[in-house]
Amino acid sequence: MAASAPTPHGTGFPIEGRCGYYVEKKKRFCRMVVAAGKRFCGEHAGAAEEENTRKRILCPLDPKHTVYEDQLAKHLKKCNSREKPKPSNEPAERKKLEIEEGIIDNVRFTRKQAEISSVMFSFCFVKDFFIQDINAGLKDETEISEQLVPISSLSEEQLENLIKKLRKASEGLNSTLKDQIMSHPALHDALHDPKNGDSATKHLKQQASILGNIEKLKLLGPRRCFVEFGAGKGKLSHWVDIALKDAEEVHFILVEKVTTRFKVDGKHRKKNSVFERLQIDIQHLCLSKLHNFQLLYHKS
Repeated sequence: MAASAPTPHGTGFPIEGRCGYYVEKKKRFCRMVVAAGKRFCGEHAGAAEEENTRKRILCPLDPKHTVYEDQLAKHLKKCNSREKPKPSNEPAERKKLEIEEGIIDNVRFTRKQAEISSVMFSFCFVKDFFIQDINAGLKDETEISEQLVPISSLSEEQLENLIKKLRKASEGLNSTLKDQIMSHPALHDALHDPKNGDSATKHLKQQASILGNIEKLKLLGPRRCFVEFGAGKGKLSHWVDIALKDAEEVHFILVEKVTTRFKVDGKHRKKNSVFERLQIDIQHLCLSKLHNFQLLYHKS
């Protein structure tokens, strides 16, 4: 990835110890930590003249990032996008016994670590919420009438027939969608921050509108559990928590399939809010098995 760092206009200098590459789209410097003696992070190493001799390629597991070609084999073994072992569905009694013996998922722990893990077990340490393909839909082939094919492969006649079927199926439905773009005072300062680029502003407006609609529906309040699917960095839950201020017994469950950097939920340490992050595919997530759901159910 050979590139040169664009020259920023009136943006100051990169933070010490961070990458010196200016990301034009985000209107700021890259925030990745750099190695000792380096000016750029690995992702933007091509911008440094001394790094141009080594070729960077797209990661075959996740094209959103790159890797040195000569280190590909090593990278694939530790890439965050690699397939990971699925959580165990073993009975809780067996898992608890393993914890008491100081062995968890075939890893031996010290006595102190086992004691800590035993406490964690009391708070639903076992991942009972993982149920293989619980949200995958029908599996019985006899219930699937036709093999799925892309629309682009249909003939003109087949496409016309499909349109007729869709129109017939949607007769009588109120298909008029009304835009309900709102905002919320919790994001006022962030929305008016001059340092925001176009991308950051777009996401802040979306989050403000979601928050405004949640408040309009009177869903902001104490003793609630908010689940954010595809949470990423957890920004939406972050703003909901700020909007709730000192509301009591608020739980946030952030669901994300892949490992995410720069998560904001780790910054929340308030007594009244609990943040829990689950790295799991929604396809296998059973919400009714979540500990926080069960607690709120018994209290209601």
